[in-house]
Amino acid sequence: MTYKSERLGIPQMFDELVEAGRSRHAAAIELGSALLDGVIPLEFAGKRVIEELAPIAQCLKDVAADPRFRPAGLAVARWLVVFGKAEALRALFESACGLSEVEDKVDGVPNRRFVSDDELVATALAGIRERKWPNAHKAALDLAHQAEGISFDSTVSRLGKKIRGAMS
Repeated sequence: MTYKSERLGIPQMFDELVEAGRSRHAAAIELGSALLDGVIPLEFAGKRVIEELAPIAQCLKDVAADPRFRPAGLAVARWLVVFGKAEALRALFESACGLSEVEDKVDGVPNRRFVSDDELVATALAGIRERKWPNAHKAALDLAHQAEGISFDSTVSRLGKKIRGAMS
């Protein structure tokens, strides 16, 4: 899994939508609509962006139609700076555009029963002894999907600590 920053800019949001399988046109319309509707709040220089949203949405559509598109004139200078520098929270973007992996996992398994941490620690210790996993972290990574937790990362961390504690 590669590192993904907590905040991302408009070009990165557009690229992620295209990488997720949307056409350039569909990505531009989806992102522009989410920005205009306020579902993905943008911030620039510590303030929420509101006035520049319509030109930004239009620019997304123009860029999708022609990647070489470059707006001209001094009138667009302010919102072009905002376009390049404004950021939004990744979690809000992924949730609004249906890219959130955590939501997909939770929605896919109704009434799911979780294995207790003690059972997972015992499984991990047996697996480490049998050389299935080289260390506590690798065991926690493989077993975390069976445990209850707010996020995958926090569950891996919690299990890893418990496994290391049981090993010593």
